[in-house]
Amino acid sequence: MNHYLSFLSNRCFYTFIFLMNVLTSYAQVVEFERKGVGGGGYMFAPSIDPRNPDHVYLNCDMAGVYETNDGGYHWTLLPYQQLVSTTKAVIQFTNDPKILYTVKRSLTNLQSPLQRGVPAQSIDGGLTWNEINDPTETGIHRLFADPNNYNRLLVSEYNRLFLSIDQGKHWKEIWKPQDEICWIGGVFWDQDQIFVGTGKGLLVSHDGGLQFSLEHFVGANTNDGIFQMVGRKINNQIQFYLITATSNSLYPWEDIIELRHHITGIFILDYNTKKWIDFSTNIPSSIKIQWVDMAINQKDTIYLAGHENDLPEILKTTDQGKSWNNIFKAIDNQNIRTGYGGDGGPFSYLWGGAALGFDVCDYNSNIIISTEGYSHMSYNGGTSWRQVSIDSAYLNKEGTYSSPQQYFKSSGLDVTTGHQLFWVGKRLIFLLYD
Repeated sequence: MNHYLSFLSNRCFYTFIFLMNVLTSYAQVVEFERKGVGGGGYMFAPSIDPRNPDHVYLNCDMAGVYETNDGGYHWTLLPYQQLVSTTKAVIQFTNDPKILYTVKRSLTNLQSPLQRGVPAQSIDGGLTWNEINDPTETGIHRLFADPNNYNRLLVSEYNRLFLSIDQGKHWKEIWKPQDEICWIGGVFWDQDQIFVGTGKGLLVSHDGGLQFSLEHFVGANTNDGIFQMVGRKINNQIQFYLITATSNSLYPWEDIIELRHHITGIFILDYNTKKWIDFSTNIPSSIKIQWVDMAINQKDTIYLAGHENDLPEILKTTDQGKSWNNIFKAIDNQNIRTGYGGDGGPFSYLWGGAALGFDVCDYNSNIIISTEGYSHMSYNGGTSWRQVSIDSAYLNKEGTYSSPQQYFKSSGLDVTTGHQLFWVGKRLIFLLYD
């Protein structure tokens, strides 16, 4: 986060000056009112509600879990008593809209976003969260719920994988790799078939989880593991999209920041024909891919998120990879409504970084979110984008630049840290974020 320091110190200073100027005109407020800019911290693990795509969660590495119910226009920080984030804890939606799962950071380990996590469940649609039984000795890194059966869960410890078929009340250890390094990059559930993308390859059960084994495919590099995996089943054809990385780099406590330099390729696996096919043949080698995703009900549209020389790019195909278009046109902000960060502004896209998280709505391929230092959403398949860390009333028009003299207001994604409190009387408090 060192590259943030110059901006953040200026941000704190100007926020202080602004607050001092408004003291004389202050009217009573019953809760905190946002006065500064948003964004500025790394954001991870976005999750779009498949039933209501205006409902989205994302995490910050500084412990916050944020929620929007209006498509990213306004965000709320969840109380830490409910959830404290980890960088890989994607909120899991299920076939019951009231039952959700995730990994929360243990309150005994608030200092580290990468270490001990515990499983958590909500039974009221995310209003409250409670810890459930943790089968591990050292904590959980990843949790995956079956979207069609809220009883079934998979969690990974650094060296083992566990399955539950009763909402986490009981667990069974199902796999322990020989080197005891257990990276999980994705899970696809298909009734009795369970597919787990691991750092050692594709782990499969055909009997509802009673037995698991690694399966091997012609064309797959035995030195690679599965960094990320998404899957879908259309017309009884199971297809996976896989981003691979060197197997010996996939330590479960790492995230995309450490692992992006170890990514080796993107592939399609047609499970019915057992064909493992390079999916990058029509993508320039200068573009480095970090994420893949798609809607599960549309066959031909796939998205890739990555960067070219650290400039963010999001690629889209509508013909199964025969051709690709960059739909995130960062140069001159051609199709992006920016805040203070963007091309030609006080802080460039390089400062915000490429996608640290990426999600496409399961049943609507037009709705996309990419999370980084600013975070962006599109509701029209990437034709246009807007930064979601800034109140939309303060965003620039597409194709324009920010000015250092502009004022921006947060949307609620205040993802840095608050260091100073100023008490002005008994009822008025100012909190300064750096």
